[in-house]
Formats: sequence, C-alpha cells, structure tokens
Amino acid sequence: MLCNLLDVAPVFQSAGNPATNTYTQQLQITYENPPSNGTLVVNGTSFAITSSPQTLSLTGLASDGAPVDVEVYFSENPTCALSLPALFEAPEACCVVLRLAAVNPEAKAVTLRNVGDCDGPLSGYTLASGGTTVSLDSLVDPSASVAAGGEVVVTWSEWPVASDGGDLTLYDGANPWALVLTLPSMGTALDVVATVVGDEACTATFAAAVVAPESCGCPTDLDGGGYVDVNDLLMFLGDYGCLSGCTADFDGDGIVNVNDLLIFLSAYGSFCD
Repeated sequence: MLCNLLDVAPVFQSAGNPATNTYTQQLQITYENPPSNGTLVVNGTSFAITSSPQTLSLTGLASDGAPVDVEVYFSENPTCALSLPALFEAPEACCVVLRLAAVNPEAKAVTLRNVGDCDGPLSGYTLASGGTTVSLDSLVDPSASVAAGGEVVVTWSEWPVASDGGDLTLYDGANPWALVLTLPSMGTALDVVATVVGDEACTATFAAAVVAPESCGCPTDLDGGGYVDVNDLLMFLGDYGCLSGCTADFDGDGIVNVNDLLIFLSAYGSFCD
C-alpha cells in the first residue's frame, strides 16, 4: 500500500517568549502506511515516526504575526509529502519589557514594571545578585502576566545579599554576554568601555575593570618548555588564522597571521629566561 499524508492540523500555540521573541507550535499529523525507516520531516526539522495521528512541536519559531507555510514529508519517501500554505499565523512580536521599579531588601521583594506596550508573561527574565541567579519562571506562576504599564511584585526568598542591600540586576535571555578580549600584558589596570552599536548614547566605562598580568617573558614558548622549538612551531601552526582569543596572537591585533609568524621566527631557537 502507498504511503499517504492525509492531514496536518494546528493543535496548540504557546505565547511568545519576550526574551527570544519566539514561540512553539504543536501540529497533529495524520498519515497512512509510513516508511518503516527514516523520519518525518516538518519544515526542515526531523521527528521520529510514531503512529498516526502524531502530535509534534515546532520550537523557536519567530513571533512576527506572519502566516506560516508547512511542508511535511518522509525522509525515506520524499514523494509522500504534503504542502499547506498559511496553515497558521504566528503571534505578534512580543513587546513585554520588564524593568526594576523598586526593591525591598528586608522583605526580599522586587517590584517589576512592564514598560512595553502590551500585556504578556514574565518568562525569559533572570534576576542576578552576588554571583547568584534565579529565573523569574521559578518565582511566579508560569501563567502569570503583567499588563502594559503595570507592575508586579516577586519575592526572592533566597536572595543571598538582600539583608545588606546588595547588588541586583534584571536581564533577559540575551544577557549577560560572554566574550573574549585580547589585551596586552603590561601589569597595569585597564579600563573597559562598552557601547551598544547603533546607539552611541548607550555606553558605559568601567574603570580599572581588568588588571593585566605582567609582561610575558617568552610568549613564543607556547608549550612552556623553556625553549622555542619545533613543538612550539606546531602549536603556532595549529593556531594560525585564529580570529578570537588566540594564544599565538603575539602582536595583540586579534588575529594570528604573518605578522605573528615573523615574531615567532625571530625567537625560534631561543631559550626563555
């Protein structure tokens, strides 16, 4: 008997996640005589074949309010397929934007204000203090929402430094960012300046944020053997072309290239003090 995809129906659509501006869509797929091997492919994502009707979830979809086309087929039988234009619509872009409004350290209570222009959930945000973080999802009912311009009070009973006032930061799922800086080893304190691209007014300077180590006595001795030899050369070649956080970036320009090679060759065969 021939494989046949009979129907694809939307089942459940989650609310958008304001931290990522994405949502999840469940679909129920009905079929006959599927292949015994392979997977069921829906909009490029593969799922194990179970039994019909099969319910599955598409995650990480963009909340843009646009209609969504759905393409379904079996990997082992691509002709057993179904194409459904504009099967469902994505939710509108998430517009909940939370900000700290007030803090009560003694009660370990934090007041959050939605400065966005629509109602929505509190999910996707994190509180951080004293090196400890907590997701708002764990402090409130997952179904809780806040109105545009409204406020909500959450209690962080485990806030580690609340009694001392402490530091407190609210950030969404896109923060904090982890990055690697290539800095000179001069043994001095260095300022760090951060600026949001496209918004030059959004900038901050952190004085003496990093204390650099003393100048490296022999940076070309990559294996620490006390002598710049063929082993170091092999390590250098393995790092050649590196663009970030490069061990062999001797001139500190953020890339390992011919300039670093010239520096290495000038030290080749030398002992390190």
